[in-house]
Amino acid sequence: MRKIKFRAYDKINKKWIYVSLHPTHISWSSPDFTAQSLLYSNDDCAEGISFAAIEGWQEYTGFKDKNGSDVYEGDIIDNGNGPVEVFWNENYGAWWVRFESAEPEKQYYAPCSDSDNCTEESVIVGNVHENPDLLKAKTL
Repeated sequence: MRKIKFRAYDKINKKWIYVSLHPTHISWSSPDFTAQSLLYSNDDCAEGISFAAIEGWQEYTGFKDKNGSDVYEGDIIDNGNGPVEVFWNENYGAWWVRFESAEPEKQYYAPCSDSDNCTEESVIVGNVHENPDLLKAKTL
């Protein structure tokens, strides 16, 4: 069973907040934040971070890249077909990748479980918050 982990991007301070869910508690991998201050703050802030500064929560997919790094929703990976974005496909209830192309016939969407997608041969090259330019429409 995969670990239940999330991350969120603090767009003001330009850093990630990592969270793990456990049966009895929530843990934070960043020493800058405490679970109590984020969950119970009276002013919607955690250590000076406004919830308005947080980009949407992204879930850990259960996949790792070839360097052993955790692959999260919103990561941009190179799976040998150029940079693709990892996302949750609600219609299929599974992690997928998407390649946006300037040529519609070359756009593709594929499940991460397929042999060429999200494998341990893939490498994380960025994410949608810090490197959106990696996903600009390209041709294969």
